[in-house]
Amino acid sequence: MIETLNSVDTTKPLRARTPKRASDPAPKVPVGPVAKSKDAGKAKISIYVDVEVAQKLTVKAAIRRSDASDVANEILAAALSSVTFYDRSTRQRDETLTSGVIDNEAAA
Repeated sequence: MIETLNSVDTTKPLRARTPKRASDPAPKVPVGPVAKSKDAGKAKISIYVDVEVAQKLTVKAAIRRSDASDVANEILAAALSSVTFYDRSTRQRDETLTSGVIDNEAAA
């Protein structure tokens, strides 16, 4: 008549699992050049430029058969060549100079 939930076989047959792939112990060596997003010497920035400048940059990159980032980097590097800065976190500290010597040099 009315079967209860306990009397009905609710177990499903177990499916065989696909065996795991054997991992290759050899390290993967990149085939091509390192992507710019993975290069530690590169930093991503966002800037706004005029539409005409963006078009010229795209055309210049196409003429050179290069990436627009490379062309922009060369142009900016040339334009900013006169700017110099020192990173104090990596600069060696000069213990021989005292504050009096520094103040006298700054006044000169």
